Amino acid sequence: KTKGESKLDYVFIDAQHYDDSVIEDTKVILPYLSNIATLFFHDVHCFSSKFTDFLNTTFGKSYEIVVPLGSGFNLSKLEIGI
Repeated sequence: KTKGESKLDYVFIDAQHYDDSVIEDTKVILPYLSNIATLFFHDVHCFSSKFTDFLNTTFGKSYEIVVPLGSGFNLSKLEIGI
C-alpha cells in the first residue's frame, strides 16, 4: 500500500472451490478494504461452515445469498460496513 492509496469499497472473490482458498483470498484483501466495503463471493454452495465461521470471526457476520444456485451462478454478498 502506498501513501494516498484509496481503500476498496467493492471486492468480488471467485476463489477455487474449497474453504482454504476463499479464506486466503479474503485474508489477502483485508488491509485494502474500506470500512464500508461490500464483498461478493461466487459459488458459496461449495464451502463449509469453516468459511462462515471465518467470516463471523473476522467480520461479526456472514454473507447473504443474492443469486441462489438454482437461478444461475451462485452469488452472495457481505456488507461489512452495515
